[in-house]
Parts: sequence; structure tokens; C-alpha cells
Amino acid sequence: MRLVDWPGDAVPEGYTRTIPDVVGRGLIQNVRLNEPLLESKLAGRGIGGGLPIVIPDGMRGYTIRVDEATGVAGFIDQGTRVDVIVSMSPPNDSRNDLVTRIVLQNVEVLARGQSIQRNEQGQPLVVPTVTLAVTPEEVERMAAISMNARFTLALRNMIDVKEVRTTGIRLSAVLTPPGGSRLPSNRSTARVAVPQTAESQRVIEIFKGGKRALIRF
Repeated sequence: MRLVDWPGDAVPEGYTRTIPDVVGRGLIQNVRLNEPLLESKLAGRGIGGGLPIVIPDGMRGYTIRVDEATGVAGFIDQGTRVDVIVSMSPPNDSRNDLVTRIVLQNVEVLARGQSIQRNEQGQPLVVPTVTLAVTPEEVERMAAISMNARFTLALRNMIDVKEVRTTGIRLSAVLTPPGGSRLPSNRSTARVAVPQTAESQRVIEIFKGGKRALIRF
């Protein structure tokens, strides 16, 4: 840190005046090189640093495991906003059908990091993690399903705070084409003889929406 001369009529609001005013205080927002240190970006005196000081009052920091894809390929970072999506098979569901649904919306990301786990062969495996700012009630919901669910994240526009209500979707519904028709079967079908006229013909066989049609040229 260093002191610099600043025009008196252009001093930003909340600026710090001396180096002792900022030494030993943690940062609660990112700061760039040669940026003036503002009170709004510093934790209070004696509070310290690290993740705890950036957790808003009344909120909790909850960490979930993600991978490079569910972490939106590295675009998720501190301060970004995400929706949390859960995929799981509901308990006591006789259909055993995977259900995917958005369970939290417009959640602030507090930090991104890594944890060390071991795979089935006992080898160390680096797993990316993301720490989210959630309410105590949301912590309970996330913890209750974390053992049987897979979390994914969807990156939001920072100025888009609108909450959208969804009902979720089952895997079987995803695999059903629009209109409810079944997907074409891989089983072989019997060939159908096409009547020939005296004149040479070309015939094209078309399947559309599960219906078969013959076009003759």
C-alpha cells in the first residue's frame, strides 16, 4: 500500500486517509492494483480476514462439490450469482425416475476452491468446490439431499434478480418427443413391396412423427 496525491474535488466517497487505517483489516471485495481502498471494501477492525468476514449477516456459507462442467467452465467466481439445480431419484418413488429441478435461485457465490478426495481405487482426486451464501433454512434443504443428489449450477446475469417458478422435469419426460409420440424403435421392420408400373419409378420412404409415407417420382 502507498499514499498518493488525489484531487480534492474527485475524492471517492468512503476513502481511507492513512495506511494504519487499513493495515490488518480483511478485504470483503476484490481490489485491483492502484485502486483506492474504500471503507466499503474492508472488514471492520479486529475482525480479521478470510471467508467468514464476507458472509452476509443472517446467512451461512455452504460448500458443494462440482466439476468443470457444472462449474460453468470456470466462469463462476466470487461475487457471481447462480441457480442451484438438483438431480436425484425421489425416495419411495416406485418409478425410480430421475428428477431434475431448480431448488435455489439467485444465490451469491462466496468462494471457489478445491477439495481432495479418493476415488474407488483409493487414489487422490481433486474435486472443485463452490461455497454459496444461503439462509439457515436453505442449508437444511441442501444438507438433507446432498447424500443422494447431484448438484449443478447455472450462471445468472448479475442484474437479473427475477425468480422463476418451475415444477422440475423427469428423465422419462425429457426422452419423450413433443406430442407424446414414442421414439422410433431400433427393431427391424418388414419390407413392403411397392407396386411397379410400366414406367420406371423412384420411391422414397419417409418416417415423420411415427408415421410412414411413400413418395414416388
